[in-house]
Amino acid sequence: MSSWLSDKLCRVFQKDLALDVENVDPDDRLIEDLGMDSVAFAIALVAIEEQTGLQLSGQRLMECRTIGEVDALFRVALAGAPGTSADA
Repeated sequence: MSSWLSDKLCRVFQKDLALDVENVDPDDRLIEDLGMDSVAFAIALVAIEEQTGLQLSGQRLMECRTIGEVDALFRVALAGAPGTSADA
């Protein structure tokens, strides 16, 4: 498991998106390098919400260009407290 990637987010990437997180870098681009599309973003959003209870903004998630940016968004939401969202 990647040492920099949040454990919960890592599980989403592995289980729901079938990404090999051992070989991802924070600078890997979601669309260009990892091949994510709008369906993958939607799957990630639902999986994050189901597995963590966090409600991330779909808009904010779609604005993330790299896997590191998704991790940062996820960590901000986690730091907010249970039941908070990352809409701001």
